[in-house]
Amino acid sequence: MNAVIEAIVSRRSIRKFSQEKVSNETVELLLTAAMNAPSACNQQAWYFIVVTDRAKLEKLSTRHDGVNFVKGAPAAIIICGEPDAAVLDYYWVDDCSAATQNLLLAAHSLGLGATWTGINRQDPEAIEFFRQILTIPRQYIPFSMIPIGYPAEQRSFSNRYDEKKMNWD
Repeated sequence: MNAVIEAIVSRRSIRKFSQEKVSNETVELLLTAAMNAPSACNQQAWYFIVVTDRAKLEKLSTRHDGVNFVKGAPAAIIICGEPDAAVLDYYWVDDCSAATQNLLLAAHSLGLGATWTGINRQDPEAIEFFRQILTIPRQYIPFSMIPIGYPAEQRSFSNRYDEKKMNWD
């Protein structure tokens, strides 16, 4: 199996992190991968917020029980969309999804752990929660939060290929 396929198949969500700091250079590599994701009409209607402040990570972890582990991560990257900058306004979500996946795969390839935590962009309360903590400019809509760090857990993986979920036509 080649290295790219191996990374895709073996990546798993990590929710427990050591406290080892993730260097700025490593974060920049992650952002480089994210910003090189496919983008409809090359619109690149995304914006990234890097959070390393412990107090802010603590606050972000209170949004709901499903993200309480964020407080244990040394960093998080919030991916936002900018609908007004999108050539095709309905594709900014796809662009942000592709950027999120690139970031997750890049993190895994660098020996980091990460997980995709979604932000309900149709819930004004959720949007406002992130805006208050991170002072996100109004033109951006929070899309996903990716806690990142060196893993303090090992997650096993198995190939999820399933012939029942496809058809040859």
